[in-house]
Amino acid sequence: LFTSDIMWIVSFSNYTHQVWIIPVQLGLVLYLLYNVLGYAAFVGAGIIVVTLVLNSGLAHAQRGLWRSLMVLKDKRMKVLEAAFSTIVDQKVETVADRQKLLPDIQAHREKELGALWGAFSLSAVVTAILYTAPILVTTASLAFYTLVLHQPITATKVFTSLALFRSLRAPLIGLPQITAHFMQALVALRRLRDFLNLTEKDPNLVLTPNQLTAVQYEQYATNNVDIAIEDGSFGWDADKPMFRGLNLQVKRAEVVILHGDDKSGKTSLCNVILGELEKYEGSVFVGGRVAYCSEDPWLQRLTIRDNILFGKPYDRARYNLVLEACGLRVLEDGFPFGDRTVVDGTKLSKADRIRVALARACYSDADIYVLDIAIDETTFQSCVLGLLRHKTVVLVSEDPAVIESPCIDKRFDVGKNVAVENKAKAKLHGHLVDALPSTSSSSLVLFRVSRGFQTDLHPPGRKRFWEEEAHILEQDVPSRCGRRTGCSRRSRASWSTRYVPRRHTDNLRPCDASFPCQNSFKKMATPARRPTKRSAATSKRRGGRLWAFLW
Repeated sequence: LFTSDIMWIVSFSNYTHQVWIIPVQLGLVLYLLYNVLGYAAFVGAGIIVVTLVLNSGLAHAQRGLWRSLMVLKDKRMKVLEAAFSTIVDQKVETVADRQKLLPDIQAHREKELGALWGAFSLSAVVTAILYTAPILVTTASLAFYTLVLHQPITATKVFTSLALFRSLRAPLIGLPQITAHFMQALVALRRLRDFLNLTEKDPNLVLTPNQLTAVQYEQYATNNVDIAIEDGSFGWDADKPMFRGLNLQVKRAEVVILHGDDKSGKTSLCNVILGELEKYEGSVFVGGRVAYCSEDPWLQRLTIRDNILFGKPYDRARYNLVLEACGLRVLEDGFPFGDRTVVDGTKLSKADRIRVALARACYSDADIYVLDIAIDETTFQSCVLGLLRHKTVVLVSEDPAVIESPCIDKRFDVGKNVAVENKAKAKLHGHLVDALPSTSSSSLVLFRVSRGFQTDLHPPGRKRFWEEEAHILEQDVPSRCGRRTGCSRRSRASWSTRYVPRRHTDNLRPCDASFPCQNSFKKMATPARRPTKRSAATSKRRGGRLWAFLW
């Protein structure tokens, strides 16, 4: 729609003035011919009128052929994109497997070629008629002037009339080309008109805090409700709605899993939250900014980093946390240019594209995350239960390990329209969630998250993960490490298994305790170095080098 149709409109803009110039030019030439040949000029005018009428009928048929050709082209491109997606996602490498995708593509291509053959055949007929029209006009006018009117033909009249008839040649030859461009542009304009005249999205499909009164919003704010669907009826057809009597409530910082049979409406329920499905009854409330990841991720033809940033300023700590949580470190190290690799310039599997889309959503720092993607248990623990632990997450999953996780708050069976509270959720102290498995990797250290500062863009209860301070957990039994005043060492067994990569704590300097303690990590602008004593010979040698350099 926004490529070929726009191209036809732009190409016709070069001939816009020819639409009115050609009729004016034909009228002036016929008037001059009348002064030279008299009524014989109207014979030529009659042939021109017949030619134009015939051309108009052929142009009408040509417009229908071009319309059907564009429809067939759109269908072929959809089939071709689906075939390429299958080859990339399922890694179809053998020729035999690729041959199975050809029949459907060839069938659509044959239909398109048939319509294309008809359109160009009709264009050839129109061109032939209009190329022969000047010859017919000249012959008929001179024959009528001599045979019917019995007027003598002088050299002056012959050469003058031939010059005027030659002036008709250019507009009559240019007329079919202009007509073809006009019909194609007209079809494109009507397609754009139909698109722009589509029904606007109803702003009341999803209610936000700005659309509610203070009393209405207080009901949701008191209970910390971020998403609320009450007695909703949704669908694409009012007679056959997909959901009837739908009720779902998600509180702030909850993790809700949507599961169910195939084609039970999990993606449609996500569209209900986004306001993309028609609402016939009930109400939908969403109390924050929403980040959405679709099952078919959309990425721009930009670098991996630009796709993740998505126009937001680059923050190194925030960016690195997102890469670690979404499992993109391996993907970044697998390319020679790292995260500066252009997405369309390399072959990314669908799983990798999903990770990039998930990282983009996480970096946006939204309040609510609607994830209609398939993620493994590791990414679920590190991203949903780790990085997004203070966010409201609605995740579509069919993984039993994710559905039965003790760390989720609610499971919603979409097919049965039943929400089940997770009463077995782990009740851990503080803000910690004991979700990640233990590891012996030296690239990980234990950390605790404390409350970050609040801003106007983040109401109370919203936290920004990259501004949170990392430090070691405390234990109930106080004891001193003896290295620094006020430094309380804690038992390693009491620490939570929450992890953060060591590369994000390279600027933290440990104290001299035999094991980490409360004040083990102290913020520094740069990695600290232990001062060393220089010998007199070393100082003298370096001083001599300095004087030699200055000399």
